[in-house]
Amino acid sequence: TSQSLSSWGPHVPALSRSRLVLTFECVGQGPFEPSSSCSMSAQVSRLSSFLNAASITGDKSVDFAGLSFGGRVCLAASRLGVARKTHLSGVSLNRDAVALRVLEKWRKILGDGDLRAFAESIVEVSYSTDFRERNEKWIPKWLDFVESSNTAEGVLKLLNESHLDDSYGVTESLRLSKSSNRFLLGEMDVL
Repeated sequence: TSQSLSSWGPHVPALSRSRLVLTFECVGQGPFEPSSSCSMSAQVSRLSSFLNAASITGDKSVDFAGLSFGGRVCLAASRLGVARKTHLSGVSLNRDAVALRVLEKWRKILGDGDLRAFAESIVEVSYSTDFRERNEKWIPKWLDFVESSNTAEGVLKLLNESHLDDSYGVTESLRLSKSSNRFLLGEMDVL
């Protein structure tokens, strides 16, 4: 939910060795407050326009890769028919009672304008204790990155508007997907 365009920067050189890589930032992510809808249908429409502007319109002419919310957008956009494969990581397959409580907690934290506490909560509820302990030295840097690369208002708007339409939920998007989908899941991932 709080990954921004700049979070892909370190990965682009390796990913682009044998292919063209385009990165796309969803509205609600990044350093600017969104002035337009953050709904899933609006995100998919913007991604479609982005692909058209880049002359990517052929059948199965691109692979999508996305993390967390970006993964949800890629999965929803896999209905467009342009993706050969969709690679997803950190995408919650359903919104059970625990996940709904977490979303409410995030809404309250972001409503208070506390982006740092939001980022801390993501780490707390999304990663296993083992992962957090092994990556303890990196977590403060990631928290700083989230805080400096996003706005509480933007992420709150994204949360409030993108989780309203069940027709873009993971189950329905999988059913309507026109690409081969690959999920990367950690054995001990929590959320």
